[in-house]
Amino acid sequence: MTHEEVSFTVPLLEDDHKDVLGSKIEDLDPNSAHHTDTSASTVNVFRTCFNGLNALSGVGILSIPYALASGGWLSLVLLFAIATAAFYAGLLIQRCMDADPTIRTYPDMGERAFGNKGRVIASVVMYIELYLVATGFLILEGDNLQNLLPDVEFEVAGVTVGGQKGFIIIVALIILPTVWLDNLSLLSYVSASGVLASAVILGSVIWTGAFEGIGFQHKGTLINWGGIPTAVSLYAFCYCSHPVFPTLYTSMKKRHQFSNVLVVCFVLCTICYTSMAIFGYLMFGSDVQSQITLNLPTDKLSARVAIYTTLVNPISKYALMVTPIVNATKAWIRYPCDKRVVNLFVGTTLVISTLLVALAVPFFGSLMSLVGAFLSITASVMLPCVFYLKISGTYQRFNGEFFAVSLIILMSVAVAIFGSYCNLKNKMEQTHHGIGIKVYTTATPPPEEDPTPLSSLPRLPPEPGRKRKVVAKGVQKTISKTSMLVNFLPTGTLLTFEMVLPSVYRHGDCSHVTTIMIYSLLCLCALSCFFFHFTDSFRGPDGTVYYGFVTPNGLALFKPGLEVESPKDDKYKVGLTDFVHAVMSVLVFVAIAFSDHRVTNCVFPGHEKEMDQVMEGFPLMVGIICSGLFLVFPKTRFGVGCMAA
Repeated sequence: MTHEEVSFTVPLLEDDHKDVLGSKIEDLDPNSAHHTDTSASTVNVFRTCFNGLNALSGVGILSIPYALASGGWLSLVLLFAIATAAFYAGLLIQRCMDADPTIRTYPDMGERAFGNKGRVIASVVMYIELYLVATGFLILEGDNLQNLLPDVEFEVAGVTVGGQKGFIIIVALIILPTVWLDNLSLLSYVSASGVLASAVILGSVIWTGAFEGIGFQHKGTLINWGGIPTAVSLYAFCYCSHPVFPTLYTSMKKRHQFSNVLVVCFVLCTICYTSMAIFGYLMFGSDVQSQITLNLPTDKLSARVAIYTTLVNPISKYALMVTPIVNATKAWIRYPCDKRVVNLFVGTTLVISTLLVALAVPFFGSLMSLVGAFLSITASVMLPCVFYLKISGTYQRFNGEFFAVSLIILMSVAVAIFGSYCNLKNKMEQTHHGIGIKVYTTATPPPEEDPTPLSSLPRLPPEPGRKRKVVAKGVQKTISKTSMLVNFLPTGTLLTFEMVLPSVYRHGDCSHVTTIMIYSLLCLCALSCFFFHFTDSFRGPDGTVYYGFVTPNGLALFKPGLEVESPKDDKYKVGLTDFVHAVMSVLVFVAIAFSDHRVTNCVFPGHEKEMDQVMEGFPLMVGIICSGLFLVFPKTRFGVGCMAA
């Protein structure tokens, strides 16, 4: 993976007498020498604003009404919260680049913070996001073409492929030659129309509602708790352009005005997204689909303008989106062969792989919400905050900025975990009904549906003792899923929780007092999980083990005044890894505690069924994520509740 790789492929418009879009096309080539100061700093503030708007304006505008319909009117507060957090993360990227002028790209930030390990993490997150967004382009094209031409089928060698999947295959064949191109300047010009495309789509939708007989009569719901994870995930997807911010910053003449550029871009895009969400929700209510263009009447001119605009942009952006992946893949190939052949092979393989994923999971809303929940929130909010804490050294100072950044990181971790789980669960439920290409020949007509509803079939009488067996099986499953998580907790925390909880929940009645006591128990145990990860120990000359707090100045012993001198080595100073372990420990405890029905019955009264579904896989997901983070941030402390030093 080369040092000069870039993050996103958003074209940069340069000033007159320059090669328009040239610098960004050079960014697509890992071997280009665009890092010289002579080729940078050529873009004024106005055009940087245009480039920033083009980066933030994307297909997310099509799904924003669906996000609002999923979460209800009050979920708009979460949209503004995510926009604010994303804006602040953009400012942190600027501060990182001001602190170290050698940072030129998004992976450079990761390398500056955590070495090669940080560069790999930033690059992997960035490339996976690009890959899935490109896959979403194919699904989007198939959905809208099917909406325009609902009765079209394709027959090849006696095999008929119809519907959305047929159009996805056709679009992939159309896009394939663009991936083979060496010069992407023409596509960059078309791609730069993202701002205009968003404005056209918004205007067409409002025109359709106001003058084409649809109106804005739907009232909607105030809040829908079950759809909040989907809403938050799609909101996060709308602000997933942070990996391109370093390129925008380095291209400016007056870099000190980059914060003003961010203000303009985020304010205008948030207004655009909010307007589309409100008008789309008022037009179609809870019936709005994952792409609002699928709700528009295709016989109206304004609706066709919106749909045609939606169709053109993804085709032009697909090659630009996957080019960094192609370049990184070619850099890994060390076999001596013709570069042209390698380019054709890698590009074709990439298109085929995205086609297969699009055919296997043809749900645009679910895919984009998954990208937003895990990848967008990670790349655009979580990683910039973590990189800033490390690069600036803020993690060593317990001030207001440290706590603000830590709060944003905690919020992004919660969105990533809960959003990813809920979206994966919804996706599995959708795929349960059958996916893939339905191929029919003249000799084998489609099977007819059985008209007998399942509700009319006779039910077997309940087996004696079956309820107790189900409960026992559920308890065993919970224990098996959470047993591996205990390793992440300080010794004694879980034991204390399990010993005190029966006393609190003694009568099985979730009264007001019982609920308050359970909340208090959860808070105390969570604080202990967080607190004990900032302790460490050492063995003195007399063989006694001494414990203390890790501080920016070294280890502070619990009991002052001892004759032994506390060590001042760097390993006993508080660091970013301590906070990562503390947050992971709290998440693990929450996963284990909420696996107990006595807690969920009182904390979430009336939602027992929903919590059972959530806790079916949530502990396992927390364990997987924490295990991966422990590989990146290995534990070196021997504090209270850990093994003896």
